[in-house]
Amino acid sequence: MVAPPGQASSWRERCPDCGETVEVSASQDFFLDEVHWHVQRQCTSCEFLTVACGVGETPDELRRLILAEHGPAVLTITGEPLGSLRTMKAVRDVLGVPFSEVRRSAERLRSDGVVGTLAEMERLGSRLEDAGLEIAVATG
Repeated sequence: MVAPPGQASSWRERCPDCGETVEVSASQDFFLDEVHWHVQRQCTSCEFLTVACGVGETPDELRRLILAEHGPAVLTITGEPLGSLRTMKAVRDVLGVPFSEVRRSAERLRSDGVVGTLAEMERLGSRLEDAGLEIAVATG
């Protein structure tokens, strides 16, 4: 069984049909400006097969497994001065934070960064770059 590209995770569980071992593969990636996720369960004993996939918010259980296996990715803003109009506008528009919290959010993005899965940070980074900011994403 081959998982799609991106950060993948795999595990085994019991087949709901025959009780044998089911191979489960799951992945999350960033493609066409969106986060995509995929989970496939396949039993080699009884032909049980389920496939679930989606675009956007990844199911919590899958997100936790990917973070546990691959660790978090951290996105930070680089290059642009913290108080610049471009930074403030990008943070407000992309993150959707209230005007009263823009500076605090921008400071967090410059210092500690935002943490999530690699695909989530790639998506956020793409949007911040489209708004004219330089970003860095670090993993592991």
